[in-house]
Amino acid sequence: MGEAVAQRTDGAIRSLVPARMDRLPWTKFHWAVVLGLGVSWILDGLEIQIVSESGEGTDRGPLTWGYVAGAVIMIIGGAVALAIGIDAEQKSLEDIADPLSKVSERSGATA
Repeated sequence: MGEAVAQRTDGAIRSLVPARMDRLPWTKFHWAVVLGLGVSWILDGLEIQIVSESGEGTDRGPLTWGYVAGAVIMIIGGAVALAIGIDAEQKSLEDIADPLSKVSERSGATA
């Protein structure tokens, strides 16, 4: 077994993964992700507070119906993408669509 495999001794799980993760570099990208997640978390909490304050019991106000309509539109969009979408996974962009700078075969000019 490799040295990165977790081992169980004395009821504790020992692993080399945390030690290896500590050696990874921490870049500006990581700070941006952490900052973005923090802002999203705060905004999500505020949104839930606003929605809960705007409703009166089981009254279905326009805000609730707006959320329902948005969910239905996203479900329909997902179904349409599943039905007529293109298979672009693990393909380069040039294999999916012709580049804008490709030379036209008819006129010999750029498209």
